[in-house]
Amino acid sequence: MIPVYNRVTYLERTLMSVLSQDPGAEEMQIEVVDDASTSGDAEALVRRVGGERVDFVRQPRRLGGIANWNSCVERSRGQWVHILHSDDVVFPGFYAGLEAALKTRDEVGAAFCRYVTIDENEVCLRTSELERLTPGILPGFIARIGAGNRIQCPSIAVRRRVYERLGGFRPELSYAADWEMWIRIAAHYPIWYEPETLAAWRIHSGSWTTLTARSGQNIADARRCVEVSRSLLPPEDAGTISRKARENVARLAISGAYRALLAGEVRTATRQAWEGLKCGLTLRLMARTVLLLPVRIAGEALRRMLAGEKDSLRTALRSTQGDENHRRRHPCAGAGPGLDSRLRGNDQRKNVLKARMDVSSTTPPLVSVIITTRNRRAMLEKALRSVYSQDCPNREILVLDDASEDGTSDFIRSHHPDVRLFRHEENRGLIAGRNLLMREARGDYLISIDDDAYFLNTDAMSNVVARMEAEPELGIINFRVLDPEDHVPVFPEAEYYTSSYWGLGHCVRKAVLQETGYYRELVKWGCEERDLSLRVLDKGYRLLQFPGATVVHPCFVAGKSLPGSPEYRDLVKVWRLTAKARLLQAWLNEPFPWWVLSTANVLAGYSVRAAWRRSLRDALRGFCEAFKEFPTLKKTRRPVSPRAMRLYLALARHRLSDASQIRAIYKSPPGILAILFGLGS
Repeated sequence: MIPVYNRVTYLERTLMSVLSQDPGAEEMQIEVVDDASTSGDAEALVRRVGGERVDFVRQPRRLGGIANWNSCVERSRGQWVHILHSDDVVFPGFYAGLEAALKTRDEVGAAFCRYVTIDENEVCLRTSELERLTPGILPGFIARIGAGNRIQCPSIAVRRRVYERLGGFRPELSYAADWEMWIRIAAHYPIWYEPETLAAWRIHSGSWTTLTARSGQNIADARRCVEVSRSLLPPEDAGTISRKARENVARLAISGAYRALLAGEVRTATRQAWEGLKCGLTLRLMARTVLLLPVRIAGEALRRMLAGEKDSLRTALRSTQGDENHRRRHPCAGAGPGLDSRLRGNDQRKNVLKARMDVSSTTPPLVSVIITTRNRRAMLEKALRSVYSQDCPNREILVLDDASEDGTSDFIRSHHPDVRLFRHEENRGLIAGRNLLMREARGDYLISIDDDAYFLNTDAMSNVVARMEAEPELGIINFRVLDPEDHVPVFPEAEYYTSSYWGLGHCVRKAVLQETGYYRELVKWGCEERDLSLRVLDKGYRLLQFPGATVVHPCFVAGKSLPGSPEYRDLVKVWRLTAKARLLQAWLNEPFPWWVLSTANVLAGYSVRAAWRRSLRDALRGFCEAFKEFPTLKKTRRPVSPRAMRLYLALARHRLSDASQIRAIYKSPPGILAILFGLGS
């Protein structure tokens, strides 16, 4: 059911997102209900896009937004009712996913999925908080939804008999009518959650959220919702939950007031602040307002200064408050388990979002296997055979020949015509080769193995895809690695979350790369994994050590000598390139004071290790090359957030496998003292 009033700009996109999943008129009712619009020809658009498949009804008189929602519920004929606003969208798999999960769960009253918030240009602003890692019923959800609205209309479907029993939305609550309804449902029925992101909620200058904020109505309605919903909460926890809800509403008002002041809208700021004061100010909230926000502003200004940006303090203030706004736009919407991703204006996410909306959910995910090679034709053949043996038919294989002189390209053309072959006419190195293949890959998941590695188990790729599909927050999976001489595992034979990965065998989501950017081509080889891992963590994704995929590869273990070509296994180049890359990576990626500490650690630690291996001269050469480039790095420095750095170091110290532990550490990484001195571990 799609309610509409005057706003038809995004209606076509909304209808297309539904029609692309249409199972037929026998199973799904699609109807647009026009609330007596005075502008825009919604009926003509519906007929052009949906033909006779989409019903169109025009109210004889203007009912108002919430009353029109209730009319949609009354007109619905299905067992489940999905109210999809005319500017929101659903992704492929929304209806099929919820239906498949709930066919046998008759006790469930409503089901909702994770969603993204987008703007008028379909740029992703943020992703909603992850409630649980796997699909299922949310125990004790009344306490969470009672403290703040965690659900937006496009992401939830409600059983029709639930509306019939509990009644419709309350028009007097206007902006908060949906929040009150979700509390009412959670108080009487179990709620099902789907962790995959299957819907998008749009915010723009003409949206209801924006318009109600200008008058302060959003805060007033949310405050009334807290009051009227208290009777629905568990009696023993009602006071605590209501107090949290009022604090969240007040925080929303403060954020709105700051944002309005920065935009020069004094009247809007006054109304937001006044309505926020009615919620009551706690010492905690006052401390956050008076102390923490200026600290964030100063931190943002310092970050920009270190990054070489010449923005003013006012610009930094705008940026900081913008981040705060994304987290507080709706009461207790939450920042999710991820970090401050700073995605405003991210065109790459816009492209990812559109691709997600346009791809059919019935198509199994395409896997791209990428291999960079140089003068290793025999080893490459073994790697390719191991890929062909995998039980993952929906795949493509991409190989980059990095100026080989042993006839590798001719061999691939003649013996493996199905391989997508690329070639560098001059040796540009491993990192540049991987970047090219990752950009050219068409798959949803990119599996990268070295040319001297091969899969040991035939179900490795299918296991990896299944694991990725099961946890949307996974950005990179690191494979289990065995040494070829004695098959001694390099990593423990267990699954746990980690801080980094090995490039010789791993899987990464293509969408994650489009958010974070590809490898920095600092050198031909070395430390590219740490560089990308930090940026992946900064965007809120996780890295997993996964024993379900095993590759065999000659490794740096037990002090063994390294066989292979001189380009990637020559110890002189290894120490020089690694020392240089590690310093450059710290200076470009790490925030203050971490890059200073890392510099000291690299200089001391690498020198000792290199001296032990009789390669001190090579390491010192790498250090000198890095310091020569230091003055040129100011303009290209883009440090991750301090929180991401703390998270990286904490994950390096602890092998966490429990979902509650990883969610807790993402929410609150250890402080600098705990990491440096092991306090509180």
